[in-house]
Amino acid sequence: MNRTHLSAPNSIIWDVTNRCNLNCRHCYVEATPASVHELTTREAMTIIDQVVRAKVFRLSFSGGEPLLRKDIFDLIQYAAQWVPVELATNGMLIYGEEASALKSSGVSMVQLSLDGLEEAHDYLRKRQGAFQRVLEATGILKEAGIPFGVTTVVYRKNFSEITELVQLAEKLGAFTIRFYRLIYTGRAAEMSSMDLTPTEYRWVLEEIYGYKGTIHAVADEAFGFLLHGKENPHQWVGCQAGRTLAGIKANGQVVPCPMFDDPAFYCGSVLDQDFRKIWAHSPVMARFRALDKIHGKCSSCTHLHQCGGGCRAAVYAKTHDLYASDYQCFVEGDP
Repeated sequence: MNRTHLSAPNSIIWDVTNRCNLNCRHCYVEATPASVHELTTREAMTIIDQVVRAKVFRLSFSGGEPLLRKDIFDLIQYAAQWVPVELATNGMLIYGEEASALKSSGVSMVQLSLDGLEEAHDYLRKRQGAFQRVLEATGILKEAGIPFGVTTVVYRKNFSEITELVQLAEKLGAFTIRFYRLIYTGRAAEMSSMDLTPTEYRWVLEEIYGYKGTIHAVADEAFGFLLHGKENPHQWVGCQAGRTLAGIKANGQVVPCPMFDDPAFYCGSVLDQDFRKIWAHSPVMARFRALDKIHGKCSSCTHLHQCGGGCRAAVYAKTHDLYASDYQCFVEGDP
């Protein structure tokens, strides 16, 4: 096995649709109510077969809003025979009937987007009442006996609410809350003024990792070890794109990470070739598995092989340079 990556990814995040019932400010796929290049049920099941043959550990259905697919419960049930299946949703469409169908389909967990307290969440989602609807959805999932977690994009309107948000998620019954940084892809390209400084970002990580409670609070980032060393509860080592993680777009194109929407990072379509071949032989994937081309302060940093130079998707979205140093790193020195 190549030491730079696994024989198959631990996890695949599959945007099974780019349709959505919301118009969020930060959406990386710029989802709309209209369907564009959405795969048929038969095509989707063929891709599931490929994922199973590759022996992927976890499959996550995302979007867009995956619950807009009429066959989503069939797809979950089909895949769940062999691999744990997660569903990432904005929560707006979860009612008793949907929760019952999710439970029957065998979904392993549901990830609900909760981007701050009421004002911050509704602002990002561009829908008044969205926050309250998510809270209702948590109660419905809890009553149905479906494990759920919360995911949050950190930005200027919610970063001062981190501890309150973790406490709320814990109170609602979430077993985990995962924080993501703002990445300037899709509609978020217009949100750079709402991003945090490296100093503020470090403070956010300290709040997340410093929380003492029963919920598992983590951040999807590369720099936690700088604060906690070997005690880093995130246990995350660098950018995992193309190493332990892959994405599949709504049109069937494989990408090293779902945050890459530029066709320059398409690795091949699972409609045309087997996923295992794409993962093993794509030249695009290979670009994410070596650190020797990373430049700037990261190139000479003693932590390079721990953080991997930070988030490649964030770096590329801001600089259009895949190998630039991560601008959110709070180690002293300019990127």
